[in-house]
Amino acid sequence: MQVYFNGYTDEKITKGRNSYNKMVISYSYQGQSKTQQIMSFANPAVYAAVQGFKEGDLLDVEITKNDAGYNTWASVKLSEATTGAGSATSAGSKTAPARTTYETPEERAKKQVYIIKQSCLAQAVASYGTQVNEVDLEILLDTAQKMVDWVLDDGETEGTAS
Repeated sequence: MQVYFNGYTDEKITKGRNSYNKMVISYSYQGQSKTQQIMSFANPAVYAAVQGFKEGDLLDVEITKNDAGYNTWASVKLSEATTGAGSATSAGSKTAPARTTYETPEERAKKQVYIIKQSCLAQAVASYGTQVNEVDLEILLDTAQKMVDWVLDDGETEGTAS
């Protein structure tokens, strides 16, 4: 399973002459905050690996049942997916930022002008018919620009043709 690492606390436990460390890992899974306890003697590889992670890392965790029937982390590693990217949600998990593919109003308006220019250029070429090869490029472009100006005229300028 994949989880987002939120941090850990580490506590040294001493019982007589023996001592070990108890780590409480805080993580997010499917938008819910959870914890997992790891004992340094029970799974030293997981215990050591967790110390190298930072908040927001996406982890791949393998879960198994221990002898008592409880879930325990058998292995943990940094996920190959992007780590620490995205924006935090209220539950502490992270998701990729949303990106829109829609055009902005400015982009739409610019695109419309390009369409009008292309159409007017095609009409200018068509208006010269078979003689288009004999027409100077500047004259052709000037004709197309006059058509563009006429199409884009909002009727508020003086001397417009109706």
